[in-house]
Amino acid sequence: MGNNRRGEGFRGKKPFGHQGHDNRQSYGTSRKVSFRPKKGSYYSSKDKGALLAAVFDEDDRMGEEPGPSHSNSRYPTYSRGRGKGRGNRGSFRGGRPGTIDGDRARKMGLPVGRDKDDGGVQWHKVTIPHGKKCGKDWLMQNLQQCGTPFVPFHFHTESHSSVFYVNDRLQANSLRALSRQIDQPSGHKLVIITSPSSEPSSSLTEENTKLLEECLGRRYNADTKMLNLSNLFKDDVLSAQGVYFALNRPTIAMAVMDIIKTSAPQLEILDLSSNRIFSMKAYRKLHEVAPCLNRLNLGSNQLKIEADLDDLKKLQLVELHMDGNPICNKYDDSAEYISMVRKRFPRLLTLDGHELPPAIGFDLDVKSALPSIKGNFFPNDNIRDLVCRFLDQYYSLYDTNRQALLEAYHDQVIFSMCPFYSKLASSYPHKLNDYFSDGRNMSRVDQQRRQKALKVGRLSVVALLDSMPATQHDPSSYVVDVNYFNEANGILSFTVLGLFKETVTKHNPIRSFSRTFVTQAQGSGIVIVNEEFMITNPVSDQLKRAFQVPAPTPSSSPVTTSSAALTPELQQEMVKRFCMDSRMNPEWSQKCLTENAWDYEKSGKMFQDLHAQGRIPPEAFIGSP
Repeated sequence: MGNNRRGEGFRGKKPFGHQGHDNRQSYGTSRKVSFRPKKGSYYSSKDKGALLAAVFDEDDRMGEEPGPSHSNSRYPTYSRGRGKGRGNRGSFRGGRPGTIDGDRARKMGLPVGRDKDDGGVQWHKVTIPHGKKCGKDWLMQNLQQCGTPFVPFHFHTESHSSVFYVNDRLQANSLRALSRQIDQPSGHKLVIITSPSSEPSSSLTEENTKLLEECLGRRYNADTKMLNLSNLFKDDVLSAQGVYFALNRPTIAMAVMDIIKTSAPQLEILDLSSNRIFSMKAYRKLHEVAPCLNRLNLGSNQLKIEADLDDLKKLQLVELHMDGNPICNKYDDSAEYISMVRKRFPRLLTLDGHELPPAIGFDLDVKSALPSIKGNFFPNDNIRDLVCRFLDQYYSLYDTNRQALLEAYHDQVIFSMCPFYSKLASSYPHKLNDYFSDGRNMSRVDQQRRQKALKVGRLSVVALLDSMPATQHDPSSYVVDVNYFNEANGILSFTVLGLFKETVTKHNPIRSFSRTFVTQAQGSGIVIVNEEFMITNPVSDQLKRAFQVPAPTPSSSPVTTSSAALTPELQQEMVKRFCMDSRMNPEWSQKCLTENAWDYEKSGKMFQDLHAQGRIPPEAFIGSP
């Protein structure tokens, strides 16, 4: 097209000036163009009022009581919504503003009202400029001249203006008709401004909190342990006092739960139906507030997605009502709907007033009591005595003279150590760096280091143990379990869990350990043929109990008895046992016991001290020439 045809598409149309006047200027200055938003609202107050009045009917259906037609519906409706058909699209240009739907209004940040034709609530905000000077009592007395009874909801002041809400369009119109008809004490005319509004939010003042407590007290049935909060926003007593509590407001929901926690923690049945609740996030701790709650009515609310129920899945519900929520219409198949709900509430027996078929699963319907936890496990008393005696001697040497542990290991023993950090003890500040160089943690080391870290032979094992930080074990923390015992070949396996603290490192950190010993009978005792040593940091509960209780006397230790009370047979038995534990011959064992008044424990300690000092001659031991 040539330049002479530019703009031909607008030929015959009025320019965009006021009343058709073309205000384009022909002189040489260019028109300023700005993309900055204008001060104030994008839309004029006139446009906003028209839009607000237009979207009443969208939000009103949220407050309707569901009729019989959708009380048990599971099928979505596909009919066109009002005002959305072709040729009836909402528009700002000449069209009736009433065709603007609620979704568009919400996107524009406008409050959504309700339509009188549907019998719903129509909230209007009433603003009286400079009404603060007149006072509430004077205003309420003079506003009665409107001729229509009304209740002022949430009366408060905003700057110098008095503000309240009414829930009826006729009341708002009657009040607006009074504007400039009443003289203020100052002589000025009283101005009354009304505008459609979203529902008010009553602040939780001390007075309002008390009213809420009284309301819940009236609605609670102590005999059935039921709290009926259905249609709370329409409560007659609260409405008469100009108070509006909506359970879809998080602040109100939290206040209600606080009252339940203090006044009715034994609550079993809760009715939250018909409260326009669109999210259950504010109720996600309901299981803590009312642990006995097992029946819940959420009917006729605005729950739309499955995630709304996830906030409640910790409740042990046996009955649930969901009818009248948009989420119900998403399921054509009732089996899918039931499955979705049961996934969150597996103990559910009744849904929307209908008994559910038995659930198919492998879980038990009734909780069975688990057996009490036992501290240790031994197959018999003989094994218990043997293991306890071994551990007493082993850790006594481990904490004082580790080189003396050579006799506890087989010549071809295999040993591996695995230090690791437990997620349960992630806050513990002390590192395990002293152990990682020789660690054989499969998730941290490669194949070559795994082979190198595997210690074979008692010399290399004891050398590794001797290089570790000095320790002091807490015998009261031990838990011992025998894993395997074969009397025929003398193989015995047991695991020891407990705590020790490092005594020479900075801060003396406490460590948690687990050691699994595989032993073989040798003479009258046992030797270690395989060991797995795991080290980590303790959890908080272990730290609280560590080194708090004095170590008990092992059950396998002989009872201290005076020599006069011991028969020759008992003395010979003690000599044999001392020979086995100390590896000294009977003569020297009896000498040690005699010199310590046959106190087995004292004799053992004396032997360890002298042996560590090298003061026991070689001929004292079994097998010496």
